[in-house]
Amino acid sequence: MIAIMIAGAVAALISLVGTRFLIGFFARRGRGQPILGAEDHGPVHHMGKQGTPTMGGLAIVAAAFVGWLVAHVRSIAFSDQALIVWVGILGMAAMGFLDDWIKVRKKHNRGIFWKQKNYITMGFSLLIGWWLVSATGIAETISLARADDLGIELPTPVWVVWAGLIVWATTNAVNVTDGLDGLAGGSALMGFGAFTIIGYWVFRNPDLYQVVNPLDMGVLAAAFAGACLGFLWWNAAPARIFMGDVGALAIGSALAFCALTLNTHLLLILICGINVVEAGSVAIQMGVFKASGRRRRLFKMSPIHHHFELSGWPETTVIIRFWLLAAVFVALGVVLVVLCGGWLVWSISLGVLKILQLARRAKLGALWARVRGRVRKSAGNEKPGHGGGRGRGGAGGGMLSLVARARAMKAQQETTEMEGGAKPPMKGG
Repeated sequence: MIAIMIAGAVAALISLVGTRFLIGFFARRGRGQPILGAEDHGPVHHMGKQGTPTMGGLAIVAAAFVGWLVAHVRSIAFSDQALIVWVGILGMAAMGFLDDWIKVRKKHNRGIFWKQKNYITMGFSLLIGWWLVSATGIAETISLARADDLGIELPTPVWVVWAGLIVWATTNAVNVTDGLDGLAGGSALMGFGAFTIIGYWVFRNPDLYQVVNPLDMGVLAAAFAGACLGFLWWNAAPARIFMGDVGALAIGSALAFCALTLNTHLLLILICGINVVEAGSVAIQMGVFKASGRRRRLFKMSPIHHHFELSGWPETTVIIRFWLLAAVFVALGVVLVVLCGGWLVWSISLGVLKILQLARRAKLGALWARVRGRVRKSAGNEKPGHGGGRGRGGAGGGMLSLVARARAMKAQQETTEMEGGAKPPMKGG
């Protein structure tokens, strides 16, 4: 716990001071953020922000790295997992920095061509995923709250692709979210806070979760949480600096790597719920636009935060409400890990089996009631002096065979239940 507190506090202080330094540094050199105009179908209502210093994500990455290093001086050892993760984060940050630099130099919000950017980030994500598998004891499963809760184990090549997709998708989702002052930084702060709690909880319960080096990943998450906190002081509306792609790609990859190493792959959908909504709105908008022959759009503008702005919500209202939603998503994710853990899927499975058992009983009861009704109806239609009602080949014989079959099924059901539960008492001799 002390290492986590040290990492968060040191990172917050360095980010607070470092971001302020970057504001003056980039402002003096005219390195401001270009905004897409009406000719590019961009947010024209944000043109007043053009020229705001960007690449503030450099302070986030540097502060988080220093905070993580300082936390290891006193108490914990460096882990292979965290070192590999840092290589992935720094690689993504370098890609984002290159994109930001091209934008600033060209004075246009079009950096690296988006297809090339996607290919490079996906390839790099696959490389880091392969490195994690080959150099650490990371579980090669699809997980919710722990490695074995879903029981889905993947071959190594398939898991590497799965991990690469998670990293690639999360980095893009955070990048899409970074469109309003403080929105991406605030939601990321909550996400890293969640992974800090999860990392420490898993560290305290090693027999239950069986994660390799969870405390080091918790320290890394705490360092990023502190760095986002310090940056948010200057990035809150009205922002004096933007994080840029260097910050968005680094934050997105860090969140994804935390999920991969702490065996909370699918839980990332909740912890990064706002990012999922933002990226999903872009995908839906593009799908509707292409399906309609480039004539219709579902939202006034995507990502969805621009839709609410154009619907009359002030920017600060959109930000605060999205923060509240992010807090709800994050809280649900932490609750699922801390309180439910691996028992969640087991409880759901048990509930499904119980429902199937009740359905089987109900079906048997309905069959028994139907048989009894037919027997009564047949007995009521019989006439005295006619032998057809009791003969083996008559209707009565058919009803009796149905009754026998129903009774046999009921006896078999009772035998199955007795074998699955407690043994029946022995009779006295």
